[in-house]
Amino acid sequence: MKKDFNDSDQKLFDYLDGLMTIEEKKLFEESMRQSPLLQKMVEEQRLLEGSLKTLRLTEPSPSFTNNVMSRIKESPQSYTLSMRNGILLLVGVIVVSFLAVMLVQSGVFDGSTALNMNNETGLVGKYIKQPLPSVSISGKWIVNIIVLINMVLGFIILDRAVLRPFFERRMRHS
Repeated sequence: MKKDFNDSDQKLFDYLDGLMTIEEKKLFEESMRQSPLLQKMVEEQRLLEGSLKTLRLTEPSPSFTNNVMSRIKESPQSYTLSMRNGILLLVGVIVVSFLAVMLVQSGVFDGSTALNMNNETGLVGKYIKQPLPSVSISGKWIVNIIVLINMVLGFIILDRAVLRPFFERRMRHS
């Protein structure tokens, strides 16, 4: 059915563009006389094409490209922290990571907590027929994930705020 729809659309466009042979045009016009829907589609398409032909495309000024390129050159390419702030941020990330690792090693987060949704919410039995599963959450795993995220952030900060400015300065002085 989709193929027929596309074929009829193609015939409609061919008719409006004058690409049909005389015989195809006569057959299409006969179909139009029998189908008010097809007449409406042809009229709508003619109106649409007519309104599109009257539109005037605006072109950018000749200096548009030069203006855009000069503004790009004026704007900073990327935001980087000052080396001092970057080092302070990096030290903070390392200290937090070190403290978290020490707390994990000392066993502060060894316990696990079970989330039991069955008796706390009152949803089971009232709205939900089957009991919900109990989920065990290990504090050690959560802290390890936080430490891992901190370490990744530390490497990103090290790259962006310390190493990149350092090597860019070296390249400029060479």
